Amino acid sequence: GVCYQEDIGLALITKYYLKNNMNSGRKGVFVTNLASSLRFEVIAEKYNAQVIRTPIGERFLAEKMRNLIEEKGLEREEYFILGGEGLCGGFMFPYFNNTRDGIFAAAKIIEILVKKEKRLSDLVGDLPKFYSHRKKITIKKKVVSLLIESVKKELLEDGENVVQIAQDLRFGKEKEWFVLIHPSNTEPVVRVISEAKRNSLARVNCEVTTELVRLLKSRL
Repeated sequence: GVCYQEDIGLALITKYYLKNNMNSGRKGVFVTNLASSLRFEVIAEKYNAQVIRTPIGERFLAEKMRNLIEEKGLEREEYFILGGEGLCGGFMFPYFNNTRDGIFAAAKIIEILVKKEKRLSDLVGDLPKFYSHRKKITIKKKVVSLLIESVKKELLEDGENVVQIAQDLRFGKEKEWFVLIHPSNTEPVVRVISEAKRNSLARVNCEVTTELVRLLKSRL
């Protein structure tokens, strides 16, 4: 058998929903976090949908989707909202259950297989291809803010276009590659997540960024 990346199931469901929604007259909106793959931007663009990024954590996605519905009155006739977390592949469909729902996701994948009459490997092969690498650096919680500030300053001086949400730093090239520096919410570590269309680029970006974080950590 073949083991796929965590977010492949989420990507299949997202593509299925956004494609089916394309001619409905409703605007597709996919909510996900900063660590999720760039393949979601590629899929969304193909089906005239929008991607909204949040901090890492299921509650941030749930809050964002609920707020979108409540603040803007995004009724079914105008907008179509769905979301999910790429790191774990959890799918969230707020009109049914505004939290990760594995049983619902599994049922949807079976539905896709039946309706498309294709093998899973063929469906996965049709998805945008990206490679991912990850590393982590141990860190004391009390110096996390100083480290993130130092890393951001260094990246900006190097000419990178850095996006910061909470304590997460993300930089890269649109729909080509990205690097995320994420202080864990559950462990005393900083995670470096890199993704690119080329495996070698994803690996090098991850290694170089990890060494930068380690260097700046040693100066604190």
